[in-house]
Amino acid sequence: MLDQVSGGASLAEVLAAACRGFDGARPDAHLAVVLVDAASGRKVVTAAPGLPDEIRAALADLSPAVLAGGPQLVEDLGDGRGAERGLERADELAGRHGLRARWLDPIALGEGQPVAALVTYLRRPGRPDPGARRLLDTLSRILTLSLGRQQVEAQLLSESRLASVGTLAAGVVHEINNPLAFILGNLSYVRSRLPEIARSPGGADSREIDEALTDSIEGARRIEGIVRDLRSFSHPGDEQVGPVELRRVLEFAVRMVFNEVRHRARLVRDFDAAPAALGDEGRLVQVVVNLLMHVAQGMPERQSDDNEIVVAAAALGGRAVITVEGNGPGLLPEALPRLVDPVSGPAPGARSAGAGGLGPAVSRGLLAPLGGVLTVVERRGGGTCFRVSLPLAAP
Repeated sequence: MLDQVSGGASLAEVLAAACRGFDGARPDAHLAVVLVDAASGRKVVTAAPGLPDEIRAALADLSPAVLAGGPQLVEDLGDGRGAERGLERADELAGRHGLRARWLDPIALGEGQPVAALVTYLRRPGRPDPGARRLLDTLSRILTLSLGRQQVEAQLLSESRLASVGTLAAGVVHEINNPLAFILGNLSYVRSRLPEIARSPGGADSREIDEALTDSIEGARRIEGIVRDLRSFSHPGDEQVGPVELRRVLEFAVRMVFNEVRHRARLVRDFDAAPAALGDEGRLVQVVVNLLMHVAQGMPERQSDDNEIVVAAAALGGRAVITVEGNGPGLLPEALPRLVDPVSGPAPGARSAGAGGLGPAVSRGLLAPLGGVLTVVERRGGGTCFRVSLPLAAP
């Protein structure tokens, strides 16, 4: 199970492995692990592969109140004494299946509130024996490590989003400045010609004014589109998995970073045939922004035309695939996996500034809930290639 924690296995996988390991070592007992959001009281994950489905479902009634106390023992299951802890139904069902006692251990992170519980059902009355207790203590430490990793990844996602907002803000200023200057110039022209129009309505001046106003409206619509695109990125609470046009995602991400990248490298676009994928538009924009900035910041000091970054997308092997690659110095093969590990961090010698160094690792976390996968390989001819694989949207 330690390999799963260090290898970045999902929380559900780690919890299920913990239960299977305990059940295999203690045939007289069955372990369940319940993770609860203490703030909202919502049960997040329940793992109990050795217990009947009906007991596992009943454990969803676990109340956050159970996390407030220390280890707890309930014997004579089914007598109703589990009611105050929100486990009356689970205890009753466990009693019907020949289980005699329940032992519960809360799990906390540091000095904070407990966030999970180890629930052990025993086939005999009394507490777990010393051997089982040692095993439970070991599992508790391993799960604390796993939950701590999840907490670190969540913090990195939040910090990366703030860094990406800064990059996007600079891009938005650059994108808006041109149409805004165009609008202001046209309005100044219209204002200067109004007295003449008033003296000769319907003349040539009126047609010029109409053209200027029409152009100004088009410029305002361009600004409206930029703001609309940015809004989809900056509202994490609105995230939804659904069909996403990758060409639109890539165009917006490239526009937002172009002012930062153009001084470092020549940016090549190859996504005219980009397919639709299942995902969340805001998350995917952040992923592409993170990867573009990471590759750009790793470019060597030389003429920008000698540095090349290629952004491409296509349907490959039944998946939608985005690639972001650069012809920078690259990394040793053994260092590549560390780029996508948010805990161990970027590989030694990774040339990146600010949040760029953790961009790939954070992107991996952003993709996981979407069914996306991020891999990194050496680029043919030198450099690094990031490959994002996503489920294709239904045609």
